[in-house]
Amino acid sequence: MIDNILNKIKQEPHWRVLFRPTEEVSIPSLGDCIAIVEKNLVSLRGWNYPHLSRDGKKREHDNNYFASWADLSSYEYWRLYLSGQFIHLFRVEEYCNTEYANQLKSNINIYLSNSERNELKNIKGFISITNVIYKMTEIFEFARRLSNTEYFKSSIEIEISLDLKGLTFALSDTKKVIYEIYKNPGKVLKYTNTLEKKSLPNEAANLSFKGMISFFQQFGWINVPEKIIKEDQEDFLAGRVR
Repeated sequence: MIDNILNKIKQEPHWRVLFRPTEEVSIPSLGDCIAIVEKNLVSLRGWNYPHLSRDGKKREHDNNYFASWADLSSYEYWRLYLSGQFIHLFRVEEYCNTEYANQLKSNINIYLSNSERNELKNIKGFISITNVIYKMTEIFEFARRLSNTEYFKSSIEIEISLDLKGLTFALSDTKKVIYEIYKNPGKVLKYTNTLEKKSLPNEAANLSFKGMISFFQQFGWINVPEKIIKEDQEDFLAGRVR
């Protein structure tokens, strides 16, 4: 069951998130792992980050970690180790959800010239700008909450990658107008940073903001309208999700 889910995720475009404490962490028990996630998961939209399944059949544990997964519209799998390390894999929703993918393609197609529309034939998928903003923000906010628990004594190294599996993807959105094709030829996008212990919410938000800008630029969107992106992030954090 677990191998099938992990293979399903890894065979398709997916995100990978890794948290590593810079100093030794010792979470006392697997029950504490569950309690930490329950208390600190991020609920800023309809799907929590990370998703903690209430179905006992979608949870597992070993001697040194607790894990949970989802295999419905969203495929994801995460583990929190007693050592404080957290790893999370999840599929690119914009690629796996056909309706979502078609909407993203339609939205960018409206504003392109005929020659640019021909270029879309080589695009295998789309990444939502808004979803990158939301996802990066959730990841760093969850890391911040973990770092402020009694078990974490130091900073946390955060590694985020987006593996496009060699497929050419372009940026699009359902809430923003995109006038050009910003694309990545299937390379793995990466962003790494360190979150200090006892970081304030705005400090985590600033690090995640740098991450989303880095990802957009890896699509060739060099002159990102940072003020607009920052305002979108602030609205998201304030619960003003449109």
